Amino acid sequence: MEAGASQLLTFKYIPTEANESTLNSLLTGSLGEARGIWYRHSTTQEIKFVTKGTLSCNIAFGGDNGCSRSQGLFQIVRSAGTIVFETEPTDALPDIWYEADDTYECATGYHVSPYGGDVNQTSTVNGEFTLSNANCFTFGNGVESMKIRDSIKGKDFNLGNRVTSVSEQDYKKALRYADITYSGLYNQETNLNRLNEFNLGLANFKPLEASFGAVNKMFARETDVLVLQEDKISYVLSSKNLLSDASGGGAITSIPEVLGTQVARIENYGISDNGESFVAYGTDKFFTDGKRGAVIRLSGASGPNEQLTVISEQGMRGWFRDLFIADFYTQKLGGYDPYMNEYVLHSNEQILPSEYPCIPCGVTQSIMISQAEVVNFCVELGNQVGEVTMMVANEPELSGAGCETGDTFTTDLTYVWNSISTTQTLTALGGSAINDNINYFTFDKTLPEPTQLDVTLSGVSCRQNIRIQVLCPTGQELKIKSITLTNNGDSDKYIHSEFYWTQGAFTSPINSSFVNFIGGLNPPLVSAFNNFTGVEGGGFFPPDGATVVMRSNQIPPTDNYEVINSTAKFRWIRTAVNYENNATDITSLLAAIAVGGATNSLIPTGSDPIHTASFTMPTSNDLYLYLVWDYRPAKESLLCYGGSSIDVCCLPCVCGTGETTQYTITNSSAGFNVVFSYTNTSGVVTTTTLTVGQQTIICVQAGAAEPDFSASPTGATYTSLITDCAC
Repeated sequence: MEAGASQLLTFKYIPTEANESTLNSLLTGSLGEARGIWYRHSTTQEIKFVTKGTLSCNIAFGGDNGCSRSQGLFQIVRSAGTIVFETEPTDALPDIWYEADDTYECATGYHVSPYGGDVNQTSTVNGEFTLSNANCFTFGNGVESMKIRDSIKGKDFNLGNRVTSVSEQDYKKALRYADITYSGLYNQETNLNRLNEFNLGLANFKPLEASFGAVNKMFARETDVLVLQEDKISYVLSSKNLLSDASGGGAITSIPEVLGTQVARIENYGISDNGESFVAYGTDKFFTDGKRGAVIRLSGASGPNEQLTVISEQGMRGWFRDLFIADFYTQKLGGYDPYMNEYVLHSNEQILPSEYPCIPCGVTQSIMISQAEVVNFCVELGNQVGEVTMMVANEPELSGAGCETGDTFTTDLTYVWNSISTTQTLTALGGSAINDNINYFTFDKTLPEPTQLDVTLSGVSCRQNIRIQVLCPTGQELKIKSITLTNNGDSDKYIHSEFYWTQGAFTSPINSSFVNFIGGLNPPLVSAFNNFTGVEGGGFFPPDGATVVMRSNQIPPTDNYEVINSTAKFRWIRTAVNYENNATDITSLLAAIAVGGATNSLIPTGSDPIHTASFTMPTSNDLYLYLVWDYRPAKESLLCYGGSSIDVCCLPCVCGTGETTQYTITNSSAGFNVVFSYTNTSGVVTTTTLTVGQQTIICVQAGAAEPDFSASPTGATYTSLITDCAC
C-alpha cells in the first residue's frame, strides 16, 4: 500500500467476556484487518466496546514511517415490525380444567387414539394422547396473540373451551319463601310452549323483602302483580321497572325484564297466613289480616290509584279481634256475593295446612297460647351430638283471659326427637312473674340425624305467654391430629390424606390434606402434621360409635405417589396424651399405637386412585384422636461404606468363622423389659431378657435355617437387623 493511501476496513465482532489481559491477543489481526470486541469489564461489570485498527504498511514490510488510521461507524437499526413485550408467567390454578372437543373410542374397555404418536391405553399402560385444543394463536411472527392479526384495533376472539373449576362452597338447600319465580315463554306463532319449564339455573326468580314474611297470595293485573305477604301489601311491576334519576324522581320505563321493582304500601297490613280469605270482584279485593285482627278492602285497578279500607273498623273491631285471637290457626274462607254485593267471611275449625316453623337452637321463642289451643313448631339442632337443655317459662295473662290471681294455669309441653316423645306439664299461679315459673328439661341427642326437635304446646287452662329456649347440644370437645409419615426415597411426591365418618344414613364432610413428601435422613419423616379442634358430631369430628374412614386419594394432575396396600398402614389411636411434632413424641405415639395391635394398624384396601380403611370410634372421654397415614416401606435396606469393597455390601460382623449371618436384636418397646426367646438351629430354645434399648447378637452358621423369634409380654416390640457376613 502506498503512503497516503486509504482503505475502508470491516470490523469484526467477536462476542466474549474476556478480561483486559486477553484483549490484546483477541484484537490482533492480520494486515488489512481491523477488529472490534464487546466485552464485560471484570471489575465494574460494565459492557464496553474496544476496536483496534490494522498495522501500517511500512511497519508490516520493515519500514519505519507511515501510519494507519481506522474509522468505525455505528449504525442503529430500528425494527419495522411488531414490538413484543414478554410478561412474567404465572402458575396455572391447579383446580381449573379446560374441556377439549377431542373424543377417543373404547376398544375392549380401553381408550385408543386415531392419531399417530399417541400411546393407547391397556391394562398395564396408561394412555397418552395429544389434545388439539390451544389457548392462543400466532399470525406468522411467532408471537402469541388473542387478537386477529395482532392488530391493536383487532377484535378479541373466543377460544370456545369450557372451563371447569372446583367450588369450595358447600351445596345446601335454599328456602325461598319470599321470592317469586316464573316459567318459560309461550309463543303461539312458533308453537313454542315452555309454561311448564321452571329452570332456577337461569336465576328466573324475583327476591322480595324477606322481613315482610312469606308470600301467601299473588294477584295478577295488567301492569303489575299484587303481592300479599304476611305483614305487608306490595306491588311488583310486570315487564317494567322503576328507574330513578339524579334528583331522586321515579319514572316507569319499559325494559326487557319480566318482574321489576317491588313497591310496598305504607300501611302495616298483610294477609297473615290466611291466603284462603282473598277474593276479588271487579276492582275490589277483600282479605283478612289475623295478626292485626283486621278485614281489609283494596279498591283500584293498579297500585298507584288503589285505596285501602279497614272495613272491620266499622263497629266490629272488638269482635274480629276476639275471633282472630281465639282461632288464629284455623281457616278463614272468603267469598263474594254479587247478588247482595257483600264480602262473605267464614271461620271454621280446620287447622291451616302449613309447615311447622323451624327456629335455630339457642333462640328464645315467645308464644301466646289460649285454652284448648295447640301450637306446633320445630327447633334445628344441627348434626352435633350431646346433651340438649330446654328452658321453658309460662306467665299467666289475667286481663280478659277469664282467670284470676291465684288460679292455676296449665300447659302441656311435648317434644319429639328421633321418634322418642316426652310430655311435661307446665303449671303457674296467676299473678306470679315469669321468672318464678322457669322449668328445665334435658335429653341426650346421641345421633347426628335427625337434626330437628318437634315441639307441641297444648293450652289446658287460661291464656298464657310461653317463653321457650332450646339450647344447642353441648357435645364433647375433640382434637384430631392427622399425621403422614413418609420415606426419604419418595421425596417430592404428592398424595391427599383424607378422612370422614358415617353413622346410619349420615355422611360427614371430607377432610382432605394435600401432602408433599419431604426428604431427610433422620426418621421418622413427618411430611404432614395437621391439628383440628371441634366438637363430636360437628363437621368431620366423629362422635362415639361412628365409623371413621381413612383414605388416600391420588388426585390428578399433581398427585403421583402410588400406594401399595401390602406396605402402607393406616394407624389410629384415641388417647388423653398430647403428642407433638418431634421425633421423640412421634416414636412414642407409634409405640402406643402398636400396643393396640392389628385393630389400630389397618391395612388399606382398594386401588388407585383411592385406598381406604375404617374403624369404629371408641366411646371415651379422651381428648385426642390421632390418624396416621404411614407410607414408610415395610423393610429398609441399610448400606454402609468404607475403605474396602467389602464395606460397601455388608456391615462389620462379630460372628466367628463359618457363621455367615448375624442378627442384632434390640428392645424397641416403650417403658418395659422384653423377654426375648428364639430357637437355634439345633432346636434348643434360648431365653434372654432385654431392657429398654438393650441389644443382643445371634450368629447363625452357613446353610442353617433362620431361627424362630418371639417376645413377651403381649405388645412387646423388638427390631432385628440382619447382617450378611459372607460378602
